[in-house]
Amino acid sequence: MNDQVSSIRLGPDTGVTLFKHVNFKVNEGKRETEIEDIVENVPDLRESQVGDDAISSVKIFKVIAPEDIFDSYTTRLSQDYRMVGDTLEEFSAYRTTLRFKPDSASEVKVSATDLTTIEVEGITHEIDEVRSVTLKPNELNFIMITYEADGLNTPGLKIRTREMAPNEQVVIFPNQEAHQQIAELEDDALWNATDAQGNLIVDRTAHSKEEVASVQNTIKRVMATVTYAENAPVANSRVQSSNRNVSGATIDNPWELKFGSIKENKISSDEWQQLLSQATSSEAAPISEPSGKDTQLPGAIGFGGARRVGGIRRFRIGRRLRNAVKKATSVVIGAVKGVVHFIVKTAEEVIDFVIDTAEKVAEFVEAVVEKVVNGIKKFIEFLQFFVQLGRHLRHAKVSG
Repeated sequence: MNDQVSSIRLGPDTGVTLFKHVNFKVNEGKRETEIEDIVENVPDLRESQVGDDAISSVKIFKVIAPEDIFDSYTTRLSQDYRMVGDTLEEFSAYRTTLRFKPDSASEVKVSATDLTTIEVEGITHEIDEVRSVTLKPNELNFIMITYEADGLNTPGLKIRTREMAPNEQVVIFPNQEAHQQIAELEDDALWNATDAQGNLIVDRTAHSKEEVASVQNTIKRVMATVTYAENAPVANSRVQSSNRNVSGATIDNPWELKFGSIKENKISSDEWQQLLSQATSSEAAPISEPSGKDTQLPGAIGFGGARRVGGIRRFRIGRRLRNAVKKATSVVIGAVKGVVHFIVKTAEEVIDFVIDTAEKVAEFVEAVVEKVVNGIKKFIEFLQFFVQLGRHLRHAKVSG
């Protein structure tokens, strides 16, 4: 099977780490392309980091329910602060808090499903699929782990205590709450959205209320294709942390989002089938960078006095999808036998993207949001407020 694997289907509560070389070897300067964690089924490895027919060794790990390890845990999109020179700066962060029972864990090893940098008690740590950091609970039996929320994608945290078996991991995705809130946006939420300074994030002189409503409707419907374990149970599984899937079951009929003058159109079954037959597979289509636009963010920026890597790094397929949407005249969203497809139309080509991971969904949502919002950071700031408001309302309802 060496260099002959093209797809991966996982059993319940199972993840794998893929290695490009035998004996789990990794070249230090090529870690991002020579190792990769898979916690969702991947029907086509051509759209993965390691690539098609490129795997030489595999480590399998069992995903353990966080409830079996922690006294409690939370993941939040929250407001945070850091010192930049002599100035206290506010920023949005994905914050994961782990609470342990007294004396239940003296230390834990934390790695990630992809290269990233986390901050714990003011100290930054670079981690990836196999590179970990050892952390100890504080005197209150808490560990708080922070990522800067510069987008809708963030790697999952892999956590293992000394009491767990070597092949066991708890996997938690800090962005789950944000994804679910997008799928539940109220009418005109994006039109009325403001950033951290209270400024409207949509340029109302450039876009109409109807155009923004079309964008919001599309991102809601697309994000609703991402289901988590509690909403989509898997046979013999009770793990709620990493078990997420992308399903076309929520898409009754295909639709088109046109750009330029933005609007949504219904697409008939015949039109959908014709587009599928005409479109070129995303892997077969060379997608160039849109002229005059910097579509790939740099690999490292300042974070808490250190350099932060990973949170803003784009997956290879994510870059291709984002670039295609930036050039697009329209995109058609539909499903084939439960598999989600985005057919992107540009002036030169029609490209079919198979959407099988939450990461791809998030990249698409970011690209569409940026059609009406100048920068995803402003959308994250709005989403942070929206998430916190929803949290307060739920708490008030329970208290009442």
